[in-house]
Amino acid sequence: PFIHPKVDTFIELIASPHVRRAGVWLDAIIGANPAYFLPTPEQFFDYQFGMEVIGRLDRVLTLSECSTDEATALGVDPQRMVTTGCRPGLTSLSPDASADICRFEDHILVVGSGLPHKNLALGIAGCLRLVAESETLGVVAVANISADQEFELREMLDHLGVRRDRLDVRCLITDAELEALIVRATVVVVPSLHEGFSLPAMESTERGTPVVTSNIAAHLELLGDGDWVFDPADVNSLDRALRCVIADREGVLKLQIERLSASVRIDRFTSTVGSTIEWLCQEREYPPIAEPTIAPPDAKTDRRPPSVSKVCELEDFLDPEMRDTIRGLFAHELDRFGTQFPDRYEYRKYWEVAMAIRAFDKGGLLDGTRTFLGIGAGNEPTIFLLTRWAKEVLATDLYDVPGWEESANVSMLTDPGSHWPFEWNPTRLTVRNMDALSLELADESISGVFSSSSVEHFGDREAVRHSIDEAYRVLEPGGILSVSSEFRITGDRPGIPGALLFDEDDIEDIFIGRRDWKLMEPFDSTVSAATIATQQDFETVVADQNISVDRYGGLWTHNVEYAVYPHLVLRHLGRRFTSFHLALQKSR
Repeated sequence: PFIHPKVDTFIELIASPHVRRAGVWLDAIIGANPAYFLPTPEQFFDYQFGMEVIGRLDRVLTLSECSTDEATALGVDPQRMVTTGCRPGLTSLSPDASADICRFEDHILVVGSGLPHKNLALGIAGCLRLVAESETLGVVAVANISADQEFELREMLDHLGVRRDRLDVRCLITDAELEALIVRATVVVVPSLHEGFSLPAMESTERGTPVVTSNIAAHLELLGDGDWVFDPADVNSLDRALRCVIADREGVLKLQIERLSASVRIDRFTSTVGSTIEWLCQEREYPPIAEPTIAPPDAKTDRRPPSVSKVCELEDFLDPEMRDTIRGLFAHELDRFGTQFPDRYEYRKYWEVAMAIRAFDKGGLLDGTRTFLGIGAGNEPTIFLLTRWAKEVLATDLYDVPGWEESANVSMLTDPGSHWPFEWNPTRLTVRNMDALSLELADESISGVFSSSSVEHFGDREAVRHSIDEAYRVLEPGGILSVSSEFRITGDRPGIPGALLFDEDDIEDIFIGRRDWKLMEPFDSTVSAATIATQQDFETVVADQNISVDRYGGLWTHNVEYAVYPHLVLRHLGRRFTSFHLALQKSR
């Protein structure tokens, strides 16, 4: 059964060592025309994910040698690919194939669609000089196009001085009608810019009608080079090819039939697909599943307080120092969740904020004389909490840019207090619209920079690196960067739609880098088994957040309530992730 590729079950199937996996690679048309086929980030990510799935298959069936070459160029292992060829879509001549369904005495048949790679307009335009010279010849276009596209084609005829009635457009026809049009055609034109396998070229030749084809790889693979080949960007080239084929129609057809019989073997299609099915059904040895490296469950009652640079763990909430910090910062949650808070309500946002405050406290910055900067700060609790101990807090984000109204609403610029109805000092807060990749601040002017759950949305990894460079630039000697983001526990790069996921290599390369600073405490990448056990589906969490947004008009930590706690590890698209925090101190 078909399983949608975004379903975790599908991803686990693709990653499983216990099953044989086969799939079909058609062509690179979608990736070669992203502006048309992949106009949104979500569609682009889906395509990237599809390529990732293709790369994981044990056997990939391809339609042609040229589609095999495309897949190889995109990184698919050539040893895993099997070229099958293709069955024709029209398998036998229908009884009414010679029926009179065309108003022209003679016609050139152009096949395609309204999609850009089908090159339909040029295919028709290249036929019109011949049509204009003849009283009986017309163009029939078999193409699923819109009314607007058909109108534009007829306007093209006007522009070229050809009567509109010399073009007959057929959008949705039966197989029998298509066969009749092929058999009655003088020649069939296939003007495509890109194909994985050209069915019209094979079907026309098999039915005794020669074809004129663009000089793309799929056509050359089927029929080779010859007088029937034309440049798909040049109407004069198509006109020349048409005249050559019509002048020697029988000779061209004979040669094309010979070429086709040498390049296409239907028995190969049957044997390769059949052998793949047999291979899929064979028993397979069950190798051991490689589990992620995790620490055993541990109450950790006798260990030191958690490092200020680490991955979020369930056990951190048991640490007395951490627990007291969370209870002090989020005292208002005692009314909502009870006096046991944060017990049974462990939430990684509480952890991220507490880690930032702990880092600044350990660095001696909470003495009332320091200036703090929040980048991509939205309406984070850290903004308001720091006003208790800061000289000034400058919160920055792209507040006036659409798309982040839920957590970085423009109202932060005029009424920040509406985002935090608890203790804070309004005289110490300034909110500015500012890009984290281009901070409008002087060098070494800030004591502490904080960012919580934002850098993963800045773009690609180079954009994140640049934002960290900017944070380093504005930090004064001895200043501290507190940054929390997403740590990928299992799964592949780059991340999930709209958010990067980072690992230890990224922390060393992107966040620490070669800048003159160091971690205040060593980074602890341990993820305990108890923490892994808290995992829940990302989509479930998003649904909970949407309920809060619908109810309150925005996403505020003090309003959102999740159906499941602890809320630490999320699972989405084959990836498991949680929060990590780094505390980096600039050298003096």
